[in-house]
Amino acid sequence: MLSVAGLEGTKSEFELNLLRQRCQEAIRQEAQRGELQSALPVGYRWAPNGKVEKDPDRRIQQAIELVFAKLQRAEKVSLPALTYGESGRELIWKPPVYHTIRHMLRNPMYAGGYAFGKTESRINVVGGRARKTIGHNKPVETWAVLIRDHHPGYITWEQYEQNQALLADNAHMKSRMEPKAGRGGRSLLAGLLRCRRCGRILGDHPLHVRQ
Repeated sequence: MLSVAGLEGTKSEFELNLLRQRCQEAIRQEAQRGELQSALPVGYRWAPNGKVEKDPDRRIQQAIELVFAKLQRAEKVSLPALTYGESGRELIWKPPVYHTIRHMLRNPMYAGGYAFGKTESRINVVGGRARKTIGHNKPVETWAVLIRDHHPGYITWEQYEQNQALLADNAHMKSRMEPKAGRGGRSLLAGLLRCRRCGRILGDHPLHVRQ
């Protein structure tokens, strides 16, 4: 038989779970309206009216447009990046590396799409113990929320889908713009990316291809 303290504890836990569920539902509904204000990728900002708009800095816009135009230029190119220091969110300029470009190409925000619930957590048993990992990408069709034409895009949704196919074909840094068996050839966006270690332009060198 439960004591008074036990009943009160059970009631408090129930109320806490109910409150948590209500908060999660409120967040989900706000996301479905495209109004949940999460951190935006570089090149965008939240306007005072609660809408997503492009960063008014034309240099930032032009740098991002350069990436999506997939220009194969062998010249030094710097891209805007976000960093968080003592003064909060700051913007810096630095040579791009592969993971930076890949993140931009995979982000639907740049195609005018507002998305929520793109990742999931997974539990794996390692050494007899359950371990939870987060941040695993989900297929587009299983995202909790996807609102197309939510805000001005740097590219169209069709171009975004083409980029996803290109990334899939180049999953192992495969050459040129068509499917090809095995590894080798020019890397995706070669001539635009720079080595994170030596700062040289990425090319067909094996050390660079493996990065």
